[in-house]
Amino acid sequence: MSIAIGIRVEPKCIHYAIYDSDNQEIINVEDIKFPESLDFPQALKFIRHTIIDIINEYKVTTAGIRLSEGSARNLSIDRISIEAIIQESFSSSTVSAYKTFRLASLAARFNINQTILKEYIATGYKAGFIDLTDYNKNQREAILSAVGVTL
Repeated sequence: MSIAIGIRVEPKCIHYAIYDSDNQEIINVEDIKFPESLDFPQALKFIRHTIIDIINEYKVTTAGIRLSEGSARNLSIDRISIEAIIQESFSSSTVSAYKTFRLASLAARFNINQTILKEYIATGYKAGFIDLTDYNKNQREAILSAVGVTL
């Protein structure tokens, strides 16, 4: 069984999706909000341990992470730091392969153009075996990252 995790980071929340590529099934979608009482270094430690625990719990073998766009006007240093800690967590776990995605590379995985992918993320309509209608925009990106890494 091949289990993938897809991740989309916000400065105060991490959205993740667990996907079983053998059965083409979304197993779980959740958000991780870190305690506000933690200072940033402690929050990074919390994130690292939590991600590794999730990977171990679901026996994740592949991972995809939706990175912030390099051309974004307001780059969030916190988001970039969190994305880096998550990538380090992959290398300290059972994940054997992972892929980083920006919009263009994620669209390419699904053989669609960026405009269609943006619409898909915004609306969550059902296409093929992926039904994103019950999820928010960031959760949809996490799901697409999990599915995309298995293609």
